[in-house]
Amino acid sequence: MFEFTCQECTKGTVVTTVVPRYETKVRGNPFTIKEAVVGICNECGAKYFDPNEIRRWRELFDADLEARGVFLSPPEIRELHTALRISLGDFARLIGSTRQSLHNWMREDRRVPQGRTADLLLRLIKRSVEVGSIDVLTLLSQLAGQLSAPVSLENRRCRSTRSARTCVAYAPPEEFDRVHNCSGQARPLPTFV
Repeated sequence: MFEFTCQECTKGTVVTTVVPRYETKVRGNPFTIKEAVVGICNECGAKYFDPNEIRRWRELFDADLEARGVFLSPPEIRELHTALRISLGDFARLIGSTRQSLHNWMREDRRVPQGRTADLLLRLIKRSVEVGSIDVLTLLSQLAGQLSAPVSLENRRCRSTRSARTCVAYAPPEEFDRVHNCSGQARPLPTFV
């Protein structure tokens, strides 16, 4: 599969290696591949990855999420659609997908589950239908924990309004100024030659 001269050290040969219990991240989430096929330089240890192998890892990750019940199942999506009492087209527009994608996610024999972002949006809508008003950040934090990637919301500054207590995360003022150049200094204009 690999067997080429290493581009890092230019001395070694990249050898196809099966690595057991390979720790990686898939779509930013920690994941362990039972047996990963990796190209490793026999001289410097540089690693090379085949695009087909990366695709296989994403498929394994999605299958693992679906097996653990992290994704909404087709019956749950159908129940949500029924509870909303809107057309399939309106439901698709509500979540920002196509009718065909939504139809595929609702099929029992679906080949691929919905993506993580679509699933999170579906779960937010489902929880809202079930209980009404929800704390979006708390729910998203709990769902991130299902992926072994918990998100702490401890550092949020809270403020009260007449209608509700809301928590908002703020960047330090100096960071905001650095990023947005709000220090009062005029931003120099580029010169074109």
